[in-house]
Amino acid sequence: MYPFLMFRALACAILLASLPASAQTTDIFPLSKVRPGMKGYGLTTIQGQKPIRFDFEVIGIARNFLPKTDIILVKSEDPQLALTGFARGMSGSPLFLDGKIACAFSYAFRFSKLSMGGCTPIEYMLEAATHKPRGDNLATVTEFQKATAAPSQAYLLRPPLPAPPKDQPLVQADIPLAISGLGPRAFGEARKIFAPFDLEPMQGLGGGGDLASGSGTFELGGNIHMVFASGDFTAGGTCAVSYIEKDLVLGCGHPLMGMGESYMPVATAEVQFTVPTLDTSFKLAYPVREAGALVQDRLAAVVADTSKRVAMIPVRVTVKNNEGLKVFSTNVIANRFLTPQLATLAVANAVQVMSPDMTDATLTVKSTLSVKGFGPLAFTDYLYSAEGASLAALSTARGLRVLVPLLFNPYEPVKLEKIEIDAQIAYKADFAEIIGVRLPELQLPAGKPTYVDVVLRPFNAPEYTQRVPLTIPDRLAGATVKIEVLPGDQARPDAAPPKNLGEIIDVFRTKTFPANVLVATVYTSEEGVTLGGRVLPDLPDSALDTARPATATRRADAYRSILRSKIPLSRVATGRQEIVVKIADLK
Repeated sequence: MYPFLMFRALACAILLASLPASAQTTDIFPLSKVRPGMKGYGLTTIQGQKPIRFDFEVIGIARNFLPKTDIILVKSEDPQLALTGFARGMSGSPLFLDGKIACAFSYAFRFSKLSMGGCTPIEYMLEAATHKPRGDNLATVTEFQKATAAPSQAYLLRPPLPAPPKDQPLVQADIPLAISGLGPRAFGEARKIFAPFDLEPMQGLGGGGDLASGSGTFELGGNIHMVFASGDFTAGGTCAVSYIEKDLVLGCGHPLMGMGESYMPVATAEVQFTVPTLDTSFKLAYPVREAGALVQDRLAAVVADTSKRVAMIPVRVTVKNNEGLKVFSTNVIANRFLTPQLATLAVANAVQVMSPDMTDATLTVKSTLSVKGFGPLAFTDYLYSAEGASLAALSTARGLRVLVPLLFNPYEPVKLEKIEIDAQIAYKADFAEIIGVRLPELQLPAGKPTYVDVVLRPFNAPEYTQRVPLTIPDRLAGATVKIEVLPGDQARPDAAPPKNLGEIIDVFRTKTFPANVLVATVYTSEEGVTLGGRVLPDLPDSALDTARPATATRRADAYRSILRSKIPLSRVATGRQEIVVKIADLK
């Protein structure tokens, strides 16, 4: 070979070795050729945004470590990892054998004296990128994720996040969940939300910018940051980039939360410092620039698409107390499991930052949900809490409470465009407990106006009686009924099971009440029906039989008749009482 060509070949080799790792993404070292004792190098980011190169050695292969998944066991004696070992946040760091990508670091031994752990073979990660979306449900800058239909019984359930097992000797390398803008009490609640997962909340390290500055290009061994919330309250998890193929970016080598097809913004990130600990070291990282959208959260990897963008849901909270007014703005991801919890957390944090006092508090909470295609849902709630503006109290506000049944409705996707909360806090115990119910006579009349007296005991004030008018219909003459009295926010909607999303929203608009409304409900054992979403409580037996033929699918459902009366109060009501009474016969 001519000296010039030899020199150029050598120069090319040196140049290739110094190129960003993305230049080598197409060359794969197969799992079938991996043998103990093989040596190679990895790429990871210890500080800043540029990855460094470190050496490692293959220990062996853990067969079927996860279902149908082998894990390559590795160790490193590289001086650069001597202090920190394999740290949390290094998940996804690509490891190369013979200059070809073999796997991504993903699992660690806790309290290990050596820098050692497990590595997910790249074949499994590439398979994660082959999953096709179930439909056109990728959220873009103008579209939100479509929620998958849930069973009808989920209508009023609060779903927990699915929790993976954690008792394994070789554990998933936790992803540091960088959080900023949360006060101590709200941060404690955030820890509870993410406790079942391999996400380790780190307070005060989430950034808080607009994700519009810095480098927006991913590279192998660099950082990929998954954004749960941004704005005045931020939250996101950082791991390493494992593989890049055109617009697709693979990372982590293990799931973020194991939720399959999922959508949230992803950003490049910068590592401030890698903190060495006796347990498992971890990276302190924050997002730099939005650069794509997470599209898959699978067993072997997370998959992002740099050509996509995900719209988030703005949560605007205005808090007013005797010291002034402050506005908090946060964006949360559109996810039926996480949106209700993150939105409630953003609201509770804003209120607690403005009014942290843990004492008797009465709150007026005005909330508005903008739902595309249905117009805004507006509520005004009056809440009392003995421990100040707590998350438990604020979560009972209807604007937050209806998020779960909306997002889990079994009829059609819901697009939440905006959540607005206006909270006013007064430090006083302005509530009254329902302590008794009194009737004017032993038997209530049918077909005539009557009433029930509700005994209320305010805080630091004498008991008083609130009269609730009732008119028992003639058809209940001679029947035994139960009268239940309770605050409006605890009253079950007196509506037939909804048949579509519009009816669910209508129930929220017209059949729910705040806690400063006293609701008296008469329950009977007499059977009526609901038809087409309407209650038909007074039908003869022949009509009931016709409405429910035994040889056909039921078009009408059995329904327990309800008579309801409500009275507004000047304060928040608590407690509940009930009484059983006979209705007098008609004379």
